[in-house]
Amino acid sequence: WGRGGGRLIYTLDDFKPAGICRTLWSFAQVGITPESGMIDRLMNRSTFIIKDFDANQVSVFVWSLATLNVRPKKVITEKLLSRFIETSSHFSARNLADVMYSVARLDVKLEDLFLRTFEARAIKVAKAFQAHETSLLLWSLAQLGVSGRNDLVQRLTRRVAPCAADLSPHELANLLVALATFKSHPSD
Repeated sequence: WGRGGGRLIYTLDDFKPAGICRTLWSFAQVGITPESGMIDRLMNRSTFIIKDFDANQVSVFVWSLATLNVRPKKVITEKLLSRFIETSSHFSARNLADVMYSVARLDVKLEDLFLRTFEARAIKVAKAFQAHETSLLLWSLAQLGVSGRNDLVQRLTRRVAPCAADLSPHELANLLVALATFKSHPSD
């Protein structure tokens, strides 16, 4: 990753949660996939500090991995699941949409406890979901095979019509795919 990349590799072992998340987020934002050695070091360091991630850091971390198409090892996935459950009451609507998008993109198997915890938090903040987040979340749930009869899916589907005008063409297409997958209509 260039001449200065070596210095970054040597400081990764000192990174705190914010440093790991900002580094991955920055790579994801600019569309640069770091070399495998750097990814390995970031993942190794994260195994020790995921326990200190706050809700936003969990969200940023998994979104960055999904955007970079980096599939974490099982130990990291398990630690992230545990941390999500511990911090779930602090997740915003945006955090929730990003987490579920990441789970869908990385094709992570949904654990029952994760899904129940996720659904409970999402229902609690359902009114805060903006158009983009609603579309993203419904698309993600459809990709993961969640039933159209699921309470969260039904609540979000009812919110679609008022916010559809705020969606980009891509978001609208994803929403329509989700609704077709659920065999649902916003007026249902």
